[in-house]
Order: sequence, then C-alpha cells, then structure tokens
Amino acid sequence: MALLAAGYRRAFAVGLGMASGLVEPVGAVAGAAIVGYSAALLPWGLGFAAGAMLFVISHEIIPEPIARAMRPSPPPA
Repeated sequence: MALLAAGYRRAFAVGLGMASGLVEPVGAVAGAAIVGYSAALLPWGLGFAAGAMLFVISHEIIPEPIARAMRPSPPPA
C-alpha cells in the first residue's frame, strides 16, 4: 500500500512485496541446517531467536502503551 501511495505501479508493488518475502524461507532453512548439524549450536540459535523476538516486541508493542500513558489526561468535568 505504501508503494502504491508513492506512485508505483501495482505490479511493481506486488512483485517487490513477494521478493521481500522470499528471504524468510531461505533464512529459516539456512538456520535450521546450521543448528541441525551441531547440537552445540542449538542454545546459541535459540538465544538468538529469543533476542530477535524481544527486539521486535520492544519496538512494536511497548511504545504504544508508553505513548498512551504519556498523553495528558483531560481535566475533570
């Protein structure tokens, strides 16, 4: 939707969205292959995945309640 609003053609926007989605399965297969070959890397892989999830949560979910709490409340009626 952002590319369409910026003036790009629909076909280009859809193609770019599909291309950006192709990276995820490649990374998942590579990560599974690396961790699958060595049991010693399993804790490191899980730790990295947990850290990535914490990063996503801290940047996507946490700012919204903080911004809501910082807004001044309306004066009592």
